[in-house]
Amino acid sequence: MIKNYNILIDKNNRLEIPAITDEMGIVCKYSNLNMLIDHCFPWHWHPFLEINYVQSGSCLFQVGEDDYVLEEGNAIFINSNVMHLVGSPDPSRPSEELTLMFYAGFLAGRDNSVFDKNYISPVIQNMNFDRYLLLKGRDDALLAHVLHAIDLHRDEPFGYEMMVRNELSSLWLQLFQKQPEVTPLSHAALLNDSRIRTMMEYIQSNFAEKITLEDIARSGSVSVRECTRSFQRFTKMPPIEYLNYYRLREAARQLLQNRNSISFISESCGFSSPGYFCRIFKKAFDCTPREYQKLNVSRA
Repeated sequence: MIKNYNILIDKNNRLEIPAITDEMGIVCKYSNLNMLIDHCFPWHWHPFLEINYVQSGSCLFQVGEDDYVLEEGNAIFINSNVMHLVGSPDPSRPSEELTLMFYAGFLAGRDNSVFDKNYISPVIQNMNFDRYLLLKGRDDALLAHVLHAIDLHRDEPFGYEMMVRNELSSLWLQLFQKQPEVTPLSHAALLNDSRIRTMMEYIQSNFAEKITLEDIARSGSVSVRECTRSFQRFTKMPPIEYLNYYRLREAARQLLQNRNSISFISESCGFSSPGYFCRIFKKAFDCTPREYQKLNVSRA
């Protein structure tokens, strides 16, 4: 079965995917990115392995400091615990994806098995192999495995669980052979990744409070200048802009989930006043908070 639902991001920027906790250890989901808040799944990371296939139009994938816009028929593999964003590059065009998300154990079986030690863990632990683009013309054999696994999820023929694992095992073996040589990442690169995650987690845990640029920098044990550089490098926006971006996403989520007053939502999301909240919300979403609520509730 292909799931069709919005995946939630928890307060630590990690995905909450109830369906992947089932006995099979894998989920296949469909997403129309244009229907999401701000047309994207925001920056996050998770322990699952992920393969995103562009079903129609184009999709944007931001992985670390790099951006990729993939057209229909292409895909991307994203390794475990890699920070990334998935979104629509142009909301006026279709942007639909099918994603296979699975635990390493789906392929490896038990921990420290021969499959885990020889094939699965070496890829997961290779920090130089955080993503791999599966491109039409170059990686048709890999894409065929992805499409067959998706079709099996859709049709669920007898024994499809075994067949899905066979398809992904074959794909994994080819990925294993394509991974770059394992070389230690520089201390600076590891530190930069750790710092930006720490500062994002600080924002997510404290967005309802009054937060300054100095507070964000202090949470990552860096200078204000380095804090600003880190956010620009990874998110393409300054820290305070990212803070307001997160606050607006949280406000939009609350507007869709409850009927609280604008004043209550404004305060709970850390805005200084309802008037200011309404102004920047309209600038970001091209409608007032109440108009956004009515439009999306009726569309749902």
